[in-house]
Amino acid sequence: MENKKTNMTHIWPILLMLVILLAGGVIFYLLSQKAQPVEMEQTVVALTPTSQKPAPSNIAIPGYPELTLISDTGVIPAVFENPEGNPCYFKLDLILSDTGQTIWSSENFKPGTGIQSPTAAFIPESGVYNAELRYTTTSLDDLRPLNTAVTKARLTVQ
Repeated sequence: MENKKTNMTHIWPILLMLVILLAGGVIFYLLSQKAQPVEMEQTVVALTPTSQKPAPSNIAIPGYPELTLISDTGVIPAVFENPEGNPCYFKLDLILSDTGQTIWSSENFKPGTGIQSPTAAFIPESGVYNAELRYTTTSLDDLRPLNTAVTKARLTVQ
């Protein structure tokens, strides 16, 4: 009986070490995986390549001073671009400046693409509104948050 007890006391440390090694391997594997590609909205379109590209360390933010929202369809007839050469994904939010109400939000979309004629999630009454486009940027490599930017726009709901 004493012999079995002695054998069991030698087995427990070995089993514990195996469990620790296995857990370490799983953690290493999970940490070494790259972020999965971001799924794109259905309205994402490829842009026509241009010769103008931002410097690798800069992010080009396009402005849209005048926007229209067609009230009966909710469509915003515009192409919101992430310029070719940007080192990041864009996520856009169109927000009414006075109320903070979000009109439309995009998913992440990659450089060299744009979102064409998105549909508003909220349609305000007909009129002219002060609005802003909020750009949230994330790294292409690991989706780490980068900068945010805000541009002003005049939104006409017709």
